Amino acid sequence: MAPELATTCKATTNSDVFSYGILALEVVSGRHIFDTNVPEEEMILLDWVWKCYENEELFKVVDAKLMFNTLEEGPIRMALLLGLLCTHLDPIARPTMGYIRQVLVGNANLPTLPLHKPVASYSSMNVIMFHDLINSLQQEGSNKSFELNEF
Repeated sequence: MAPELATTCKATTNSDVFSYGILALEVVSGRHIFDTNVPEEEMILLDWVWKCYENEELFKVVDAKLMFNTLEEGPIRMALLLGLLCTHLDPIARPTMGYIRQVLVGNANLPTLPLHKPVASYSSMNVIMFHDLINSLQQEGSNKSFELNEF
């Protein structure tokens, strides 16, 4: 689930891109997004893939069955890097599905990923929404209760 869904409760094309990235990582690694049957540092797939990428050990995450049956490492590397790119914590920094398609068919180059996992940040839109929420609470009085689906 894309991180922004926890606050917005609304699926968008950007959250779909995040899901595509997770799917790509799951397929190439042969693992689920969360797995308790592996060492602790490998339990959260996205964090583990980033750690391996940062340590220049990206192929460590590849399912052995997939690696054994593949003659070229290029497509596997591309799938992993696209997975990381699509799961950027900032929805605005994620590529479009059209761009992903262009990369996959060879009509566009894969952009260079940052050397380290991006840090979560809030866009100005989220700050404005929060500011509007605080203002409405102050205007209506603080005794009103809210349901999650009101946001």
